[in-house]
Amino acid sequence: MARFTQKEKKREQKYPSDFGSHKSMVNMEATQKLHPGVEFDDLTDKDLVVVTGENGDYKTPKNRLDSGLADPNRYSA
Repeated sequence: MARFTQKEKKREQKYPSDFGSHKSMVNMEATQKLHPGVEFDDLTDKDLVVVTGENGDYKTPKNRLDSGLADPNRYSA
């Protein structure tokens, strides 16, 4: 009998993690349009930022960036 072996697929990691949102994923242009006249560093933790993920752009609170937790907004987009 022949034995079936499954080959592992190599996939490139485009983002720092599979589940969380990170500062490197922030779309600064779109975030500036959302908050005109306010610099990114001056935004509060509850202000929304626009992040680009594999499913497109989505909005998430700034406190979700680099938190080490999964971001539910990333997969609801």
